[in-house]
Amino acid sequence: MRNTTLIAALLAIMLFVVSVAFAEQDKNLLSFNISPNPMDKLCTISVVLDSPMFVTLQVQTLKGTVIRDLYSGDTFKEINVQWDRNDNTGSYVPTGKYIVALDYNTRYTSTKKTLILK
Repeated sequence: MRNTTLIAALLAIMLFVVSVAFAEQDKNLLSFNISPNPMDKLCTISVVLDSPMFVTLQVQTLKGTVIRDLYSGDTFKEINVQWDRNDNTGSYVPTGKYIVALDYNTRYTSTKKTLILK
């Protein structure tokens, strides 16, 4: 019976630690938007954070292949980046579904899907 109580206590502590980590993640990222979405020729990606931190912003295929590095570096609380449908080589990307991945605070990743029409 004592082992069961000890295991339950350890599980409760682990769940608490995980919930605090997720709460911290949600606290750092205040807003992450793509406009317009779906897009045609150009979109603006807006990110609002609760404090200055290092961020990386990329456009990826649905399989996770990076097609465009939009931004990497320190930022103040807000960043607005435009994507003109070009990949890292300057080629115009075709219509379809893409993922905009935001890495911030060196630990967290947030993603948004975007759709290119026409």
